[in-house]
Amino acid sequence: MSAIRHDGAGRGGFQPPRLTLCLGAAIGAVYLLLGPAPAGLMLERQAVANGEIWRLLTGHLVHADDAHLSWNLGAFLVLSGLYELQERPGPGRYFGLIAAGALAIDAWFWWLQPGLPVYCGLSGVLNSFFAVLAVLLWRRTRHPAIALAGLAAIAKIAVEAALGAALLPTTTWTAVPGAHAAGFAAGLLLGLVRFRPGSFLGHAWAAIANRGIIPGFHAFPRPTGIGRGGGEE
Repeated sequence: MSAIRHDGAGRGGFQPPRLTLCLGAAIGAVYLLLGPAPAGLMLERQAVANGEIWRLLTGHLVHADDAHLSWNLGAFLVLSGLYELQERPGPGRYFGLIAAGALAIDAWFWWLQPGLPVYCGLSGVLNSFFAVLAVLLWRRTRHPAIALAGLAAIAKIAVEAALGAALLPTTTWTAVPGAHAAGFAAGLLLGLVRFRPGSFLGHAWAAIANRGIIPGFHAFPRPTGIGRGGGEE
């Protein structure tokens, strides 16, 4: 049977990825209203040290120029939209993924890049969406193209790290492959926890969610319709 979910079937037809569209519109509105690289929202090391901790989140939502925004927002609409259509997460799980990716990048920025004074952009979090979506589709389909896509993403990050430059068209904002790696790692970890409920991490995550330690999160149900050969039953 098909491994692609059709959650709208029989329930009023197609349901658009509302969370993706709302957040995408918000990111676009911030850029239109505040312009490129707004000083009060960038992830700036000294400002965070002075107590402006909101930058740990807002730095990922602002962009340096039109090209920076266009590439990131376009990729966000595709990756986040696919994730939302396939998984239909609630707001807690959806924004939890974004928060996990952002925090992983913040940790990389703060502790592993002490010489980098400022950071902005959504590209690191995009890698979180890519990784968790790859795990989701691999668990459902076992299609080799999914594994190849994941390996290609890892190879891209590694090559960019070696070259110190982006493989895709550059913008005025210098690419930082370490942020992409941190975001990818966070998404991969959450994907493995989410889609391996029989594992130790899966049970631990469910226990934490059930106790309400993480507000807005609930235990993730075991994926249904996944047979030993993959695909939905």
